[in-house]
Amino acid sequence: MGSTRTKKVNVRIIAATHRDLEGMILKNEFRGDLYYRLNVFPICAPPLRERAEHIPLPVRHFIHRAAKRMNKSIGWVSAESMAAPTRYPWPGNIRELESH
Repeated sequence: MGSTRTKKVNVRIIAATHRDLEGMILKNEFRGDLYYRLNVFPICAPPLRERAEHIPLPVRHFIHRAAKRMNKSIGWVSAESMAAPTRYPWPGNIRELESH
């Protein structure tokens, strides 16, 4: 910025939202040119509640991270303990899972 010379850069931008950007473009609430620049390679990840089979991996990660922080050792998580988080709908997605 502030230079008269062009400088080449190599960057990647990852953006996420829960909003309907296409609908917002139609209402002139979001710039269409920005949307099409950001939407070059969309990655659609279904919410956690739609992929309960993936829940045990982050549960183990968060438990082991908390155990390390408290200088504790946890060898495994019982199937009974793992059943509760796989039944919950997780409206807050992975952030809610982490905070529980």
